[in-house]
Amino acid sequence: MNHQTRLANEEMMPEDAICRLCKYPLHSLSENACPECGTEFVPNDKKTFTVSSELSRRKRPHLPSRWSLWLLGIVLLLWLNEISMPMQGGLLFWGVGLLMLLIILMNYVSRGFTELVDWRDGKRLNTKQHTWRWLALPCFILFMMLSSLSDWPLKLRFYLSKTAFDNAAKKFVSGNGGATPQWVGLYRVKSVSQGYSGEVNFELGMGYQIFDTCGFQYRAGDVGGWVEKKVAPQWYSFE
Repeated sequence: MNHQTRLANEEMMPEDAICRLCKYPLHSLSENACPECGTEFVPNDKKTFTVSSELSRRKRPHLPSRWSLWLLGIVLLLWLNEISMPMQGGLLFWGVGLLMLLIILMNYVSRGFTELVDWRDGKRLNTKQHTWRWLALPCFILFMMLSSLSDWPLKLRFYLSKTAFDNAAKKFVSGNGGATPQWVGLYRVKSVSQGYSGEVNFELGMGYQIFDTCGFQYRAGDVGGWVEKKVAPQWYSFE
């Protein structure tokens, strides 16, 4: 009987069949039970044992690629730069950034579809390893929506640059400004000019906009005039 059982196991079971619980090799056994843990199996029923080659494939969950997370980090920086500008609509994000976001989305969709198919076919182990990657893109989209509802990114970035802008404005008014500084705080400046009323205009560069200009204006009298919004005492943004 044991000899017949061993022959049946050899004919019906894959050579890499292993126990579902302890992973002990089951091929060519004389009993239909694991000698290590005692778990019973049926040679012609693949649900009662596991194949080691399939197990190794199941250990590799189809998560979003690492490169997509690095790309998402770049898109996040482009978005922070976009929403902290006086005028939105620069090509840096709405051109390059959206293209990157589309590539990331395609990676998420393809990996997600493969993951669902594996779950349906039972080819996926129940593991939570690196599952946080699936949250990266939804969290970024949620951050985009929330950050676009207010101007706190603009005010925060300007607040961190205000000391540099104050010093540059005072030097320009006093006539000691010299050449136009390339960077003032966290902003790249294209040109600096002074209006008829003594206001100092800092036009931002770095290719943020093509047809329209935007920047910050310093007014000693702290009055608004034609500028768009107040970002700090004596400082306004313009588009």
